[in-house]
Amino acid sequence: MPSFQTLYDLDPLVFAFLLVPALVQAVLYGVYAILFCQCLYTLQVHSLKGNRALLAGTVVLFFLCTAQCILGAIPITFPFVTLLNNFLYILTNLIADSLFIYRCYLIWGRNKLVIWVPSLLTLTSTGLGAFDAFFVPGLLGTAHFPDGRLDPRAALFIILITNIILMLLSAGRIWWISREIKIFASKVSRKYNTAISLIVESGMMYCIAIVAYLACMQRSPHAPKPDFSSSDIALRTLFGVLTQLVGIIPTLIVVRMSLGISIEDAQTMISESAMRFDQGGTNTA
Repeated sequence: MPSFQTLYDLDPLVFAFLLVPALVQAVLYGVYAILFCQCLYTLQVHSLKGNRALLAGTVVLFFLCTAQCILGAIPITFPFVTLLNNFLYILTNLIADSLFIYRCYLIWGRNKLVIWVPSLLTLTSTGLGAFDAFFVPGLLGTAHFPDGRLDPRAALFIILITNIILMLLSAGRIWWISREIKIFASKVSRKYNTAISLIVESGMMYCIAIVAYLACMQRSPHAPKPDFSSSDIALRTLFGVLTQLVGIIPTLIVVRMSLGISIEDAQTMISESAMRFDQGGTNTA
């Protein structure tokens, strides 16, 4: 790192490297803080199934993302800070994916078979990410990675695949339920179409951020110290974006539940309505 006394003595690229990522991360954290307060209100006011698990998960996510925002504001990249930041991101992603898996489990009527693949992928990405964080801090794309060793992008790629699968499973199930609801309640069906759009758009936002981050990572990660190039600035900024989106997305989906009835209630309504329809048809006959 260069020796500097004032900000005015810094090279413009060094100044951007120190300021831009921290500023972007702070703005996202401000949005997240507002959303988190709304989420707490939603979980307290609305009687939602799985309330305690969702509440605990969102609170832990918020504190982990807060810690990462503080670490992102540290102007000098100490090895310990890099290691801790990488580990916190992996831990945060584990909790976020667990919340997605839990919601998918409820949406699919507590069908355990549906969540087997996402659960295995989440455990795999967590293991690979923890290995990268502790042994070779490669998630920031600044570590020397000898040939024959594990590519640090592997964990992020698995995280990407996991989120795509969970997004499709959740949105697909809600879409199927909404088709059945149309017969009995068109207004409720429209609410579920809105829920599908929000899940897809939110999930795509996180997936796009991961793809952009992977694209910025160099194929052959360089020496441990950054060279303050534009690619380093982009990489550090995108990592800050990921550390906040990983908390924002599941929190946003929880807030979405306040817009209408829950998926579990919808399934009950379908069963009861179908039963009444069958009884009516039998009596008419």
